[in-house]
Amino acid sequence: MGNIITPITRFLCLFLVTGMVYAASEQPVPLRQIEVSGMGKIIQQPDLATTSFTFSHRSNQAAQGKTLVDTQVTNLIKLCEKLGIKEADIHAARLNVYPEYDYKHNRALIGYNVNREVQIKVRDLQQYPRLLDGAVGIGATHSGSLSLDFSDREALENKAMLKAFENAKQKAALLAKQADSKLGEALWISETESMPPMPKVLSMRMSATAESADASYPTGELELVKHILVRFRLEN
Repeated sequence: MGNIITPITRFLCLFLVTGMVYAASEQPVPLRQIEVSGMGKIIQQPDLATTSFTFSHRSNQAAQGKTLVDTQVTNLIKLCEKLGIKEADIHAARLNVYPEYDYKHNRALIGYNVNREVQIKVRDLQQYPRLLDGAVGIGATHSGSLSLDFSDREALENKAMLKAFENAKQKAALLAKQADSKLGEALWISETESMPPMPKVLSMRMSATAESADASYPTGELELVKHILVRFRLEN
């Protein structure tokens, strides 16, 4: 039997071809967009310091060493109160007691080493020299490094993030102009991975001098930086 093209077959073929042409004409126009990075930086002096003091004593009796160390820690807390440091900013770590032995003489017990560390947040940096001097006078055997930071870090991070967005927007607008386009809405925003902002750490030397209580420690300025990626729509 030969090939017979009926009117219905012709209609179906015409319908399919027309549908394909129509579908091709309805394909969405590719979205024109641009992706840029932005950086926001905040630079200002820190207003928060965190430090620590260690009190230790060696004695023949553990109870004797504990009593002395507890007295020193109590005196330090009283000093903090005089300097306006709140109790919530004082953390007295647990008491540590270590027995000491003479291994040359059949591991004979020769005494106990008792120590306790006190961590303190100082919100008035002008009080730090007096705190350091007072801790030395009380009998602190070690002072940890001074870590400087911002008390309102979260608010400053948000401010830096907004600056990063404005920086990205300015870049995108400049490039859009070069491409004879207008900058549209932000389609996608992401904070890029980076090293977390770290507080500034200063190494402080313990010294019980008459001038130390009146001395000032230059803190300098700290940088807080945020990076983001932003994708904008480009319009004709």
